[in-house]
Amino acid sequence: MAAERMQAPALPVIGIIYDSADRPSEAVCRLEEKWGEAAIESEPYSFDFTSYYNEELGDDLLRGWYVFSDLIGEHQISTCKKHTMKLEEEYASGSGRRFNIDAGYITGAKLVLASHKNFSHRIAVEKGIYAEITLRYQKGTWKTHPWTYPDFQPPSRHPWLDKARRLWRQKIK
Repeated sequence: MAAERMQAPALPVIGIIYDSADRPSEAVCRLEEKWGEAAIESEPYSFDFTSYYNEELGDDLLRGWYVFSDLIGEHQISTCKKHTMKLEEEYASGSGRRFNIDAGYITGAKLVLASHKNFSHRIAVEKGIYAEITLRYQKGTWKTHPWTYPDFQPPSRHPWLDKARRLWRQKIK
């Protein structure tokens, strides 16, 4: 019989898509209340891979990623997603959301993102919330999957992930 094992802790990772004229500083502060200091922040980059969010958020979109300092259990990804969805609602106005806030976590082996959209490569973690391994860490580099979002595919987007992985290693020692 298999014995129950503790999962390794993970670091919360939050991505925010926003109009370039509307910085997400206040939202980041709210996220810090939940998961500790934003220890790592990616350079914001143009989010022009799709026009999916343009009508709601604007035409000149940026995306930034934040890694928070408090460790969580991998099983808490649904809690993270529900929290970010609640924040999206709080910051919404009559014309829609100000921010699209994506929740996930990072460990030494993978970057996992949550979604409320189901697809063939996602698994249900709670009613209406799914998770996918977006990137895996193998032989010293981040590897993509056929479903990996286009903005994660270029290795030039991975330095913040390397920093996050190093922070994760420090935290679990």
